[in-house]
Amino acid sequence: MNGSPARRSRWEQAALVVLFGAVLVVAGRLLFAADLGRQNVYLKVFVPAAEAFASGQDLYVDRDAFRYPPLAAAAFVPFAACGPLLGSILWRLFLWLLFLLALRATFRAGFPMRLTSRERGLFLFGVLPMALANFNMGQPNLLVLTGLLWATVRVQGGGTVAPSAAVVGATAIKVYPLAHGLVLAALRPRLLWWLLPLLAASLLLPFLLQDPAYVWRQYGALFELLRNEDRTLPDSTAFAYRDLRLLVTAVGGDLPQHVFRVLQVLGGGGIVLLCWLLRRRGVGEARLLDHAYALTMCWFMLLGPSTEKVTYVLVAPTLMWGALEAWRVGGRGARWLWAATVALFLVDQILPPPSRSAMLAHPWLRCASPAAAALTASLLLGRAATELRRGGASPVESAPATR
Repeated sequence: MNGSPARRSRWEQAALVVLFGAVLVVAGRLLFAADLGRQNVYLKVFVPAAEAFASGQDLYVDRDAFRYPPLAAAAFVPFAACGPLLGSILWRLFLWLLFLLALRATFRAGFPMRLTSRERGLFLFGVLPMALANFNMGQPNLLVLTGLLWATVRVQGGGTVAPSAAVVGATAIKVYPLAHGLVLAALRPRLLWWLLPLLAASLLLPFLLQDPAYVWRQYGALFELLRNEDRTLPDSTAFAYRDLRLLVTAVGGDLPQHVFRVLQVLGGGGIVLLCWLLRRRGVGEARLLDHAYALTMCWFMLLGPSTEKVTYVLVAPTLMWGALEAWRVGGRGARWLWAATVALFLVDQILPPPSRSAMLAHPWLRCASPAAAALTASLLLGRAATELRRGGASPVESAPATR
């Protein structure tokens, strides 16, 4: 997986078997499914949007279905043209290939630290439950994760065009990944010279693919859809976003929308400020990117505009990297705190969800993943505070990996 000729550990070999075996299992499920639309978000949401875009029909008629930019609908037209079965399989193969390439790039680049073969296996097993859930349903979150990982790794390597394109590609699917591009640009300002033109091109491209008046109406409809959406009402707890608001609700509190918006701005600005302070204290560029990536993923989950259960695949790599680092160089307390956080996250992802009535009566039943994200953010901030006091290289940078 990392291109090394060294013999892989049993952990990594087993993880790779699961990674590649998942393709056969999901393809088999689709080939022999009695109902191809069951657990097939691609077929239920993206194919109708692609067909609507191709025929000039409204994309946002059903408020609970397609909620992505017009370019995302256009991007699915080639897959939709292949038919329900072949398109479903090809879309998942495309997702899985890009995901594997992103993981390979992070391992080769040693981001955020160089892992041993055994650590790579443990990392993959920690990330797989959420990755497989997205892969099985055809959710585009793997594509977003791929873009954000690739962008960060390429920035670490000194790139500008490739990371900007990766951020814009993820933004074309879900708007909020642009926030990570802006954080990266705050650390590497010359990224803006490519990020902004490529973003403008992605916004204008749909006008070349369809009637401009139609595209303009779709942008307006998307804006109204997102502006008026509210999943914070008392009777919506069973399907509210799994973010900081749900955590507050679960403990009997209330987080008004305007306060949440303020926290979003403060959180994003705080990440940039923290990275700037760490740079002033002599923390290396690779470690800064680690902090920027990890904290931004937690910001997406706790304060982002769209957080559902499967979206937590974005924070899974961050959580596993933190746990592996703590197990390598941390004390006993840090090790067990990270291990408990990973366990909380995995339990929520593996166990079947409770009934909607139970979730409505007990909001805390839906809080395991956001609680794990909040714990992760707290541990990351504690780590950053230690590095602010100490300055210079982090312990993991000076601790060589051993097999």
